Amino acid sequence: MPKFYIQDDSQGWIVDGKNPLHACVKGLYFGFIASIPIDPDTHKIKGAYLVSEKGFDDESGDIIPIKKAVTLCLKLKD
Repeated sequence: MPKFYIQDDSQGWIVDGKNPLHACVKGLYFGFIASIPIDPDTHKIKGAYLVSEKGFDDESGDIIPIKKAVTLCLKLKD
């Protein structure tokens, strides 16, 4: 499986996966990615991960909404 560089506003992780979303979900599922930003006013998950096979700060990488990755991760845990 290819490795993906996943980053949010403050941290980065390297996780292997079939595709960018799979890598995000795997990182969340196994606890590699521990930061899930919550909007203090609405108490909803906010933000997105930048995911790339090329490295951190690759502007051509995929943008994965954090809520989408967390939702899929929770479905897999059930």
